[in-house]
Amino acid sequence: MAIEFGSRRETFENYKVYETMLAGRPFKVEMGKMCGLSNASALIRYGETCVMCNVVMSPKPREGVDFFPLNVEYEEKLYAAGRIPGSFMRREGRPGERAILTSRVVDRPMRPLFPKEMRNDVCITMTVMSLDPDCSPEIAGMIGASLVTAVSDIPWNGPIGGVQVGLVDGEIVLNPTQEQRKVSDLALTVAATMDKIVMIEAGANEVDEDTMLNAIKAAHVEIKKTIEFINRIVAERGKPKIDFQVVGLDMDVFHAIQNKYLDDFKAAMDTDDKNVRDAALLPIMDKIAEEYPDLTAADLDLVSYKMQKFVVRRWLLDEGKRVSELSEGMKVKYQLALAMSHHAKLLILDEPTSGLDPAARDDLLGLFLELVERDGASVLFSTHITSDLDACADTITYIRNGEIFASEARRAFTERYRYLRADEDAVSPELAAKLIAPRRHQGEMEGLLRTADAPEAGSPATLEQIMVHLEREVEA
Repeated sequence: MAIEFGSRRETFENYKVYETMLAGRPFKVEMGKMCGLSNASALIRYGETCVMCNVVMSPKPREGVDFFPLNVEYEEKLYAAGRIPGSFMRREGRPGERAILTSRVVDRPMRPLFPKEMRNDVCITMTVMSLDPDCSPEIAGMIGASLVTAVSDIPWNGPIGGVQVGLVDGEIVLNPTQEQRKVSDLALTVAATMDKIVMIEAGANEVDEDTMLNAIKAAHVEIKKTIEFINRIVAERGKPKIDFQVVGLDMDVFHAIQNKYLDDFKAAMDTDDKNVRDAALLPIMDKIAEEYPDLTAADLDLVSYKMQKFVVRRWLLDEGKRVSELSEGMKVKYQLALAMSHHAKLLILDEPTSGLDPAARDDLLGLFLELVERDGASVLFSTHITSDLDACADTITYIRNGEIFASEARRAFTERYRYLRADEDAVSPELAAKLIAPRRHQGEMEGLLRTADAPEAGSPATLEQIMVHLEREVEA
């Protein structure tokens, strides 16, 4: 009896391999063949290391949450290192310490780039398929996670790139090999966008500041190459970003609640016993729920949180209430506000918003404005976060290479510059010659112009655009 077997060869029209070099070793991206049900996927090959990266998003926002539900998973498999579980242990165990820490390292630079108003579940998964000890799977996973999120239809203000830096015999080494890591005096992981360093994680022996700074700069140069590589892929096969349902509290409603129930909240919170405070707040929240039936449970929780925060801030600023009288949780939340509770006429602060999440930073800047407008105080603070200056600064002093480059009203300073971004063919040679630190990318040209040189060209420049291009001018 003859048996005839037939087979069908599957074709993948969108399958393509993209190649570049990362720290002197081949870096490949395969897309269009696997994991077709995800929003985007890619197989990342770095040397002999192979990591499968996927990103998915729920079609609707999750109900009952007041945060962005992002889940980043780095999955290590025993078979990636050549071990097949056997005997009584025939399955993988729970994530190890290294896997958990890697998930956090990828999460930290990516999370702030998602819209803070989004409540759709997003899951980023990095699965190590094979391991080359000389080619970091953590870095391959971070780059892969950034790539698939940028290519997908999920709203995200990326991409980012990452690199590890070592110091071997006094020389900076990017993505050191296993043997180099054993003798390295520095273990540095850097994540960055094209313009900014967004995350640093480091451990070291005795390393001077100049060496550390040079290591970070070298990492950023390599990261920029990676981001350019990602942007080329995004330009070729990136999906249009979808619209999402904005979730947030109606501030008009909140202000109405604030005006009506402020005294009730103060009376309920005037105790250091958490149980007593919670019991006193319950009937107030019941009244609010009855008066505003359209508010969801998540909305009511947010109202309660914002009202408690507002009350404590008023205690600190207006009544000089001691922090020792607050609950332990509130002590932590308002330790920055405590430094300003003495009503000084001049506050001098060094990087006051560094390390704060966007919401906390916004609260602190709002507090600065209140102190200035209500108490007539002046606030002098140093910062590298130019958006903080845009939010609250009247006067800026720009220090470059240890010297004062400009010191004047913020608006007067920004009006001296304009920002141009246009198709390269549309920019005349005369105008191009006037650009400060111009950059060409994907057929476009961007750069900074002095308003006096081209008052009608481009658009008004932001502080960040001005700082970026002026710093690039110095580096050039």
